[in-house]
Amino acid sequence: MEREGAVEILRSGEKFAVMFVRYDLPGALLDSYRTYPRESLIELLTRRLPIAQKVIADAIRQLEECGFASIAHVRLTDEERLDIGFTGVVDKFRL
Repeated sequence: MEREGAVEILRSGEKFAVMFVRYDLPGALLDSYRTYPRESLIELLTRRLPIAQKVIADAIRQLEECGFASIAHVRLTDEERLDIGFTGVVDKFRL
């Protein structure tokens, strides 16, 4: 099943925590996916997620300026989410 949500990225030094926050589960606890270093984050955004280049460039700019970025309305199938590592507590009960 396809899920829509926001990709939230938080920078801590040279490390990045990336979360997929599903719109159908407000307030759900989600496991984070961490990438090390910046090149891994770029690869995740450009090769594994269906996000336009301009949106990625804006997110990278936000990360550099304030350490946080949010990419809204990203659609992923359950298989894609699990493959990337965007899983949460609720997935253990629903999948």
